[in-house]
Amino acid sequence: MPAEQVYVFDACAVLALLQGEEGSAVAGELLLEESHRCPLHAIHACEVYDDLFRRDGEEVAAERARQPAFAAPALRGGSLREP
Repeated sequence: MPAEQVYVFDACAVLALLQGEEGSAVAGELLLEESHRCPLHAIHACEVYDDLFRRDGEEVAAERARQPAFAAPALRGGSLREP
C-alpha cells in the first residue's frame, strides 16, 4: 500500500465540491483515493456553513452540511469511505 498523503482542505475546496465549481473534480478525486487523507479544520467547516447560510439560507446550509463532501473531511479525517 502506498504511503499516506495528506491534503489539508480549506473552505474553498469544500464549497467547490458542494456546488460543482471549478476544482471540484480534483478535490473529489483527492477524497476518494485510498492513500489520501484530507482533513478540514473546524474553522473552515464554519466558514463553509456561514457562506452557505448567507447565500442560500438556513435550510439549504443545514441540508448541505449533512452531505458527505462537507461532513466527511471534518468528522472522519477526510475520507468519503466508511470508517
